[in-house]
Amino acid sequence: MSTKLFGPNDERTRIGEAEQEWAVWVIGPDDIHPASTVGAALELAAELNATFAHLHLNSTSEYDPTMYAVVLHWGYAWTRSTEHMHGVSCGHPACDMCAADRTDALQCRHCGDFDGPFVGRNPAPICERCHQGQQ
Repeated sequence: MSTKLFGPNDERTRIGEAEQEWAVWVIGPDDIHPASTVGAALELAAELNATFAHLHLNSTSEYDPTMYAVVLHWGYAWTRSTEHMHGVSCGHPACDMCAADRTDALQCRHCGDFDGPFVGRNPAPICERCHQGQQ
């Protein structure tokens, strides 16, 4: 049986648990590490992949395993484009495509208001009033 990470849900392989929103799957030892948010999962995957690259580049053995860290969303391999293809929010807070689907309220990082309209989302949104006052 082959493992298909991308494509329609009925064709791709669910690696993790359907109940776990975010996780990181380490290919090699086949470990799955839960994460609280997409940001936490991306940071963990980046750190693990950098560590694996360092180990690989400094190894003198031809038999060292190759390992990768893959972000999982509801058990499936995650990329923004894959989530968008399936018509669901990718979970990334700065994604304008998914902004309309978000249930979490945006709050201005400067004044704390929830009213908007907002300018930017990275690292946090700022309302137009505050944005204009800072220029």
